[in-house]
Amino acid sequence: MGTLDTNVIVRLLIGDDPQQTPIAERTFLEAGEIISKGLQPEPGMKIYDPCCGSGGLLVKCKVAMEERARGGKGAKVAPLKLYCQEYVTETWAMANMNMIIHL
Repeated sequence: MGTLDTNVIVRLLIGDDPQQTPIAERTFLEAGEIISKGLQPEPGMKIYDPCCGSGGLLVKCKVAMEERARGGKGAKVAPLKLYCQEYVTETWAMANMNMIIHL
């Protein structure tokens, strides 16, 4: 998801003031990109995010793996095995939707 999409979904779910909501702590988009590239995911690798939030890190891991494995050639690769958990049900629902849309 792009920055605009993420912000729209967060505002729909939690309102305009993230300081007064249970989902106030979110990972910055750039941090997710750095972490996903640092993990260097390989095809078929298992990735677990114990505090997945909206699931953005898992989507970024998939994108990083595809960029690395394909090298721009369009070859098919084995999918990642993504696992996560989230305590807040509204946030889990957002992560579930994010996985359906992007994976």
